[in-house]
Amino acid sequence: MKYFYLLLTTIVLSLNAYGQCTTTDASGCECADGANNCLLLPDITASWQGIADNGWIEYPQSGAGQNFNNQGPDDGRLRVTGSTPNVGHGSFTVRGQDDNGNRAFICGIDTIYGVNSSGSFTCPNGEENPKQMLLQRVYKKEGNNMSYEDTWTGSMTYHESHGHNHVDDWCVMTLRIPTTDPNPLNWPIVGDGAKIGFCLMDYGQCGTNAGSTYYGHCRDDNTTYNVGNIMTNASFSNWNLGGGSYGCSVVEQGISAGWTDVYGYWLDGMWINIPENTCNGDYYIVMEVDKNNYFQEENEDNNFTAVPVTIELQQPENSGVLPTISSNESNNLCSGQTITLTATAGTEFLWSTGENTQSIIISEPGSYTCTVTNFCGSNTSLPYLVTTAVPNAPLVSDAIACSGDTVGLEASSTGDVEWFDVDGNYLTTGNL
Repeated sequence: MKYFYLLLTTIVLSLNAYGQCTTTDASGCECADGANNCLLLPDITASWQGIADNGWIEYPQSGAGQNFNNQGPDDGRLRVTGSTPNVGHGSFTVRGQDDNGNRAFICGIDTIYGVNSSGSFTCPNGEENPKQMLLQRVYKKEGNNMSYEDTWTGSMTYHESHGHNHVDDWCVMTLRIPTTDPNPLNWPIVGDGAKIGFCLMDYGQCGTNAGSTYYGHCRDDNTTYNVGNIMTNASFSNWNLGGGSYGCSVVEQGISAGWTDVYGYWLDGMWINIPENTCNGDYYIVMEVDKNNYFQEENEDNNFTAVPVTIELQQPENSGVLPTISSNESNNLCSGQTITLTATAGTEFLWSTGENTQSIIISEPGSYTCTVTNFCGSNTSLPYLVTTAVPNAPLVSDAIACSGDTVGLEASSTGDVEWFDVDGNYLTTGNL
């Protein structure tokens, strides 16, 4: 009976604490370090359980058909669900306008501030639907008083097929081959997808028990598959800070403390592109959130997860499918130029140059091959030919001038024309 009484008391106290920690009242809020004054920062993670629990679908390279409205055929796609719990002491809050109702837009290399809060905006250069700058709002506990700090960072873009704004580059998904390196972010990338934007919202609570919809999505460590202690609503001293009602507003979006946002594999853009020369085998889906670290968090090192998946609908394992080589530039080398050659992902590499990394930097023309070991076997690519571009010598004719006269020099070229004096000193570019 004493045990039941203590349990009931704990629940009542916890509920009372929840009610006192709001965006306007900090009396019941706790700082991460136990201090009285602090910034209440969020901590965004990527849930491995959100992917592992029927959160991915693989499609073959042909004949997959269109399975979701207006998203094209799913040939060669690996569709993935993303769940991004906030396990921090503060809400993750982003705003599309400041306290005066003004917006800011990115127009090329310029940022236009002070734009009225209503109506569409077209950049001075004519660009329509430009990226809109975001403010991250971080709540600040000063004893029992709550205030906030707004900082311009990140951006959002209107997503036509969804009908609302998405925070840009929120989620990046890749298919990788595991190696002995303990950090999955260093594993070779087989395929990737777009840098996906999310409409940030309070999609679901971390939950109260095993029967809760998103039970297991929130963990104290989500970076490693099948690792991490499950966090329920009661695990958060500041649970629900933010209000639990963030939605796809153009003014304010976010994820409250102890909540998660979920983007299902059926939504537009939620897929990884599997290359045609991929063979069946045991891979990992790696998901990163806020890869560019635009936003302030309690922990900037836990924004990823890696989940094992068995690929079964691609080329047969050990079928001898050849790797390929790609270049970051044209295969024509100019004088003094370097280009990077990259081979198909694998666990071992041996280039014709003797190098053993997935990518090499070259500065000489020639024929390059790479032997790659992966689920297709150990196979050598077809030669990749790098040529050199040699400019034709210019045709010139002498000009006669008397002392004090001037002479106009002109030249035409498909590229830039640079002028030098008789000693080789650079003069200018263009006509003299």
